[in-house]
Amino acid sequence: MTVSPDLWTVQAESVAPLATVQLRQYHFPTPNEVVEDEARPILSFAFPRMHGREGRGRFLYGSKSLSGLGPVILRPPANPFYAYGVGGPSRILTCDYDKVAFEQLTELSDWDDGRLRRCVDIRSPGIGRAMRRIAQELERPGFGSDILVESLAQSILIDLARWFHMATGRESVSQGGLAAWQVKRVKDMLNDSVGGWPTIAGLAEACGISRCHLSRSFRQATGSTLVDYSAMVRMLRAKTLLSEGLMAVGDVAKRVGFRSTSSFSTAFRRETGTSPARFIQMRRGNGSLPDDMPLP
Repeated sequence: MTVSPDLWTVQAESVAPLATVQLRQYHFPTPNEVVEDEARPILSFAFPRMHGREGRGRFLYGSKSLSGLGPVILRPPANPFYAYGVGGPSRILTCDYDKVAFEQLTELSDWDDGRLRRCVDIRSPGIGRAMRRIAQELERPGFGSDILVESLAQSILIDLARWFHMATGRESVSQGGLAAWQVKRVKDMLNDSVGGWPTIAGLAEACGISRCHLSRSFRQATGSTLVDYSAMVRMLRAKTLLSEGLMAVGDVAKRVGFRSTSSFSTAFRRETGTSPARFIQMRRGNGSLPDDMPLP
């Protein structure tokens, strides 16, 4: 399921150009399973932990392995995030940042698998203290509360930048034989493709390396084979297009690089357990994504 505003109530809010900060009371189903896809960077602080202590998740464009969820989670824009856990009530402070300001202040815009993994459990004492202070200020506002909250939201971005850039400094410039720009180029070419799906040879040429080196190193760098990652992106794109209901199944097949409607339908059924036509019917029937979203 996708996270609906019906799952929470806003208890307090502060709106500023940098960020909209809200203290929310969530009421997750028990057990709970969600997929979230944000248009802006959202930092959340949950108390108790969202999805419980057993909660786990991953970004769908990253590694297929699941990670434990910490109380502080960053969801970068355009990176669908899957999570599951025991559900139940939870209070969550959310900082919904302006995307341009976020990238300018943090110098964070490229999200490779290493960075995405660090998003699900941000263990920065400075960020934790600032988030708690914001929650307290929203609950019991005093003189200059809006100014203080915005100042704390900005200081959090500095600590976020340090959290990610310090990790980059400790890691090798090359990820499993691939530089960060090569991983990003492969992902961008797949995510932005419109018909004529990129071949391994084309991706390798764009990275200036051989096909064998790309195939071997991509798995080392991301935890997923290039074939599996490409297939996942194709199905996510197909589901999005089918859900929008603006294109026929045959046109969707061509858009995501299949030579025929039948081959697309076979691949779609193998991945989801249902046909494209049935997927559309379910989507129109309840207004939400069906239970067969491609999950780990």
